[in-house]
Amino acid sequence: MLSKQNTLAIVFIFVGFFSRVLPHFENFTAIYAIALFSGAFLQNKRLALLLPIGIMMSSDLILGFSPYLPTYMSFIAIVFVGRLLQKKQKIEHIILGGISASLLFFMITNLFVWINSSPADGIFYCPKTLVGLIKCYTQAIPFFWNTLCATMLYSTILFYSFRVINSKLFKTVK
Repeated sequence: MLSKQNTLAIVFIFVGFFSRVLPHFENFTAIYAIALFSGAFLQNKRLALLLPIGIMMSSDLILGFSPYLPTYMSFIAIVFVGRLLQKKQKIEHIILGGISASLLFFMITNLFVWINSSPADGIFYCPKTLVGLIKCYTQAIPFFWNTLCATMLYSTILFYSFRVINSKLFKTVK
């Protein structure tokens, strides 16, 4: 059975889901903040991992995107970063968590883009060399800024709104 606090956290997470399926600036969604938030606030580790991955999968289906395993791998890593924020929820920790989440997503997904690119699939633009890897990451930087800004913004909103609402409704947070 879910506690009132877990139920509230899940409601917040589903509200964040709509930031991905409704029109938005490219890569400017709450999805990475949701994974961070899940790790920090959901006590059930399985739920903390499965909820953001499930939201990503379902929104991928709605948006017509194919599932991409490295994306889900990055979500697992981000949830574990969120676990580190359970007892450290000052603004600087939340911002650092948002930066870490964005960097993890950027590093993991673009590494796999570089590894899996080939002339046969039409996305071979980075040779399998150190220079090619650097080129791959460099070409992805424009997408990174929106991810970074959105993750820091939404993380701050999720963490602080949750604390305020939780303390007012359930009187559990000091």
